Formats: sequence, structure tokens, C-alpha cells
Amino acid sequence: MVIPIQEPNFYLFNYYDSLSDSKKLSLEHNHYFTKQKIDLHNIRKIFFHSLFSKVVNDEWVMEPQDKNFTYESKYHITDNPDTHKNLLDNKLETKLLHNNGYAYLDEVTTWQIKDNVRYRFNKYGFRCEEFTDTDCIAFLGCSHTFGTGLDQAQIWPEIVCKELGVRCVNLGLPARGIDLCSWYAQLFFKAEVKNCKAIVIMLPPPARKSSFVYNYDPNMGIETFIRQMEWLDSNLHGNYQENASDLISEIILSHKQNENLSHKELLAQDILDKNNCFMRTSSAVGNIENLANDLGVPLKTYSSFMDMDVGVAGNTDFARDNMHGGKELHREFANRVVEDLQQQLDK
Repeated sequence: MVIPIQEPNFYLFNYYDSLSDSKKLSLEHNHYFTKQKIDLHNIRKIFFHSLFSKVVNDEWVMEPQDKNFTYESKYHITDNPDTHKNLLDNKLETKLLHNNGYAYLDEVTTWQIKDNVRYRFNKYGFRCEEFTDTDCIAFLGCSHTFGTGLDQAQIWPEIVCKELGVRCVNLGLPARGIDLCSWYAQLFFKAEVKNCKAIVIMLPPPARKSSFVYNYDPNMGIETFIRQMEWLDSNLHGNYQENASDLISEIILSHKQNENLSHKELLAQDILDKNNCFMRTSSAVGNIENLANDLGVPLKTYSSFMDMDVGVAGNTDFARDNMHGGKELHREFANRVVEDLQQQLDK
């Protein structure tokens, strides 16, 4: 049975009451320069559609087996029949899938993907049970926190909360940057997440930058959504050079300093330059740190590169999409987080 995705009534939350005085003033400051007032409830709706309803196809959504969730899906944007077909066309990818328990040979000796992953979401589109007032730990990050390619019980936030006996609030945003996590933390967290006892960040790749963009549809009018800028063609094929030893380094533009630069070159530098990446990341983490201080709860921050060992040479423990960390990586990392948090929560 297909379950249609419904937009929640975000006007039930008073996001403005959750803002600090300085943020309220910054909102009014912005309003001074535009006739089109910013509506936080509308921004929250843009979040919902950009991060959930346009990422999980309607035909994938089914009635949840667990009544603590609103939606359930067999697939996600990088873990679906189309991506599976591409993986099974490659012998090495198929071997990895088989070794990790995600592929099998059917009766006609054709490789098939196992139906052993479920994605469960609450009504706000997060991969966790419905928000309640019970004690919880909140997790912010990208697909490594969301748990792409893994069954619900196998992802590290779920394991951590089961071990600590608290509710899991998984706010992981697949293919998004820490800047978008920071936006949620600043504008919506206090209104939606109650009785949070700790916040955990798993830092996404630093070159990700989120921006509001607009499309015009003749039937729908102007549509606003959030675009993740890391994957723009201008970043990958623009007229600039990178230091071969650094994925993110000083971006060398082809023009001299006093000449006009193209929009593509400026955008590439803004997104990929190592200094801009650091400033964007540190600012976002600082905002989340302010949230933790306001709530009086501990904050733990980790790196998906250095702490989870995703993509380390020789590691073949992958999730079902062959892109993200597998079951053992999540279990090992969860054990570390439990130990770290237990020390903080016992103080």
C-alpha cells in the first residue's frame, strides 16, 4: 500500500519564540530592506520538501511496520533499483554487495539485490520516530548520520540511543552540508526537539554549501527549494586549477587579480577554497555549539573522515549503496560515541 507524503502543519510551532533577541533583530533588520517578509514557517516547509518529499519518491513509500513512524520506504535517493542495476553491472561492485550481505544469485543465476533495508521516517521527514517529550539525544550530519544503505537498527545514532536508553532524534540530512544543519539548529530545533540531553555532530564533507533557489513552473508558479552546491558543473569543470595533492586547496583562477572574473570562477572559489570551507564549517559548528550551551547539554563533534574511517584504503565494509560505511563501521563508531557520551552524561 502506497502512503502519500503529506506536508505537516508547521504553523503549530512558534519558531519566533525560540529565537534569541539578537536573531529577532537580525530578522527585522533584513525586513527593513525588502517588502517580502521572511516567514520562518515557509522556510520550514521548504526544508521539508527539499530534504524529504523530493528525495523519497512517492511510489517507494509504504505503510510503516512500526507505529512510532509515519513513513517507511525500501529505497532512498542513492539506494534504489536504478542505482542497484548500475552496481550489479560491475563485477567488483557485485562482489562487494555479496560479501556485505546485500546481493544473491537467484534460481537462474542472476544477481539480485536483497530486500533487507528499511528507511523509516517521522512525519517531518527525519529518519527517527515521532517527536515526543521523552529524553533524547539529537544527531546532526549528512548521509553518514542518516545511515544511507543501512537498515534502521544498524545506523550508529540508533545504536547509541538504544545503548543509553534514550529516544533517538536523527536529524541527518543526506548529501547536505553542516551549514544546513546549522540553519535547522538555529531556527527550528528548540521548537521541535524537546528534552534533548546531548547533541552529536558528524561533520559532512566541507565543500558543501546550501542556497535557496527558485524555479518557475507554469502550473505551480514559483517554487523555492534548497540546492546543495557542491556538485555544480562549474565546480568540477570551471576555468581554474587545483593543487593535485589537495582535494580542497587554494583555487587558482585563470585571470589576473585586476581582471573581471566569471560568475562560475567566483562561485567555484567561494565553494571549494579551503579557507572558505573552513570558515563555513567553523561558523556552522559555532552556531550549534551556541544551541548546546543554551540548552545546557554536552556537544560532541566527530569527523566522517577521521573518526568513522569511511573510505579508508582496504576497508570493504560498505552499506547497500557501496558508497557509505557498513554495519561494522557503524557499530564500532557507535561504541565510541556511547563511551564518550556516557562520560559527559555522568558528570
